[in-house]
Amino acid sequence: MKWWWLKAFSAIYNEITKSKEDFFMKLSDKIVRLRKTNGMSQEELADKLGVSRQAISRW
Repeated sequence: MKWWWLKAFSAIYNEITKSKEDFFMKLSDKIVRLRKTNGMSQEELADKLGVSRQAISRW
């Protein structure tokens, strides 16, 4: 159990090496899903992360 982070890293690495474009599409979908699930606007998320709303919209 103490090596859980290695399994997590390995899974992420495998996703990146499969196709970087697919990986980032999936990441952006996850960001949108989590943002909406938590009832946050792009602007609210941007404020919490310390970035512009435009940066959020590009993700």
